[in-house]
Amino acid sequence: MIGFVVVSGFGVRVTENKRLCRRAQGAVVMAVKPLKVNTDMKGAPVWTLREAKSEDAEKIAGLGEVFDANLVDGLISSSEGTALVASVNLKGGEEGGDKAQLSNVVVGAVLPNVSKAVTVPGGPADQKLTMSGDIALLTVDERMPEKDNVEQKLLLGALRKLKLAKVSEAYATIKKGSERKNLLESSGFAVCSEDDDEETLFANLVSLNPDPQKKIA
Repeated sequence: MIGFVVVSGFGVRVTENKRLCRRAQGAVVMAVKPLKVNTDMKGAPVWTLREAKSEDAEKIAGLGEVFDANLVDGLISSSEGTALVASVNLKGGEEGGDKAQLSNVVVGAVLPNVSKAVTVPGGPADQKLTMSGDIALLTVDERMPEKDNVEQKLLLGALRKLKLAKVSEAYATIKKGSERKNLLESSGFAVCSEDDDEETLFANLVSLNPDPQKKIA
C-alpha cells in the first residue's frame, strides 16, 4: 500500500516495516508568494529533475513536514535509485540572497518505498523475486510555479525509474474524493480496491511506458 502526500494535503506515516499505517491532516492552505525561479525564453520555470541523494534528506523532510530526515534518508537508501527531487535556482533576493542558498534549491520530491518478495508460482523449485513500489511521499512546494506540472513529472519520473529497476507494480492509496486521483489516473494508475474512506490504485509497470518528458539527471 502507498500513501500520497502534498504540502497542503494529507500526510502519511510509515510503520517500522515502512508500510502505511495512518494519516494526519495537513496544514490549512493559505495564500503564498510564488518563488522567484529562473525562467526560459518562453517564461516557463527552469528546474531540474534528478535522483535524490542522502544530503537532500533534511530539505525533503522540511518540504513534506511528515517524515523526519532520518526516515527520508532511509527511504532514499532503499529506493533502488528511484527517489527523485525537483530543484531550482532562485533569482537574487529570494530566500535571503546568499548565492549558496539560491542554487540547487529542492522544491519537490517523490520517494518510492521498494519492497522485495519471493514467490513460488510453480512450487519451491520455481522461486521468483518480485518487487513492488509504494509511493511513500510526493510533495511539491506550494510556491513553485507550474506546481501541478512539476508534480506529474516527478511521479512519472519515479515510475520510469521503478520500471528500469525491474519493479513490476506500483500502488497508491488516497482518501476518497482526493484530487490526487486525477493525477494518478493520468499517470497510468487504476483503482484496484476501496473501502468506505480510501481507494488503492495500481499501476502495472510491465505494460506501462511512463515518460516524464524531461531528462532525469
